Amino acid sequence: MRNKPLLIFIILLQSACITTHSVPDMGHSQVIASNKENGSNVFKFQSKLKKEKTRNWIRNYLGLPKNNDLVNTEVKLFPDVDYIFIITVNLAHDREETLYLHEFFDKDRKLETEEGPVKFFVSIQVIDQFGVDHLSSSSIFQEKVHQYLLNLEKEFNDFSRKYPEQNYFNG
Repeated sequence: MRNKPLLIFIILLQSACITTHSVPDMGHSQVIASNKENGSNVFKFQSKLKKEKTRNWIRNYLGLPKNNDLVNTEVKLFPDVDYIFIITVNLAHDREETLYLHEFFDKDRKLETEEGPVKFFVSIQVIDQFGVDHLSSSSIFQEKVHQYLLNLEKEFNDFSRKYPEQNYFNG
């Protein structure tokens, strides 16, 4: 029984830190249905810009102050429509990490699951004060909101190409 803690420690050492892609590469934007009950759809596209630069660009595009956190932000998207939308922007990457310990002792081992650079994504949710999902086909604003977000993505990608020094990975 004296060796039991040592045995447990050795078992823990039989692993490594594995990083995997949890999201496939996106060539274009997508409207993704929420898998949560009462969840809203999100408009998602891939970003090459640094996280804070992405936030700043979106704030500027929406005409918001620098201190806005882009969570449940009230925005008037269309000058010809007197309606307030609530937008939440989430920036995420496509990697999941699981910590294992044997990597510390086996530094030469290349993990098969580590493929390519990290991919970053922008997810935008658009609802209103009543909780109506405006990316849903049941919304009267769905087509107009979707077109607005497609324009946002296009201008964002144009900016990203114009200023490659702001990208995570140059090349």
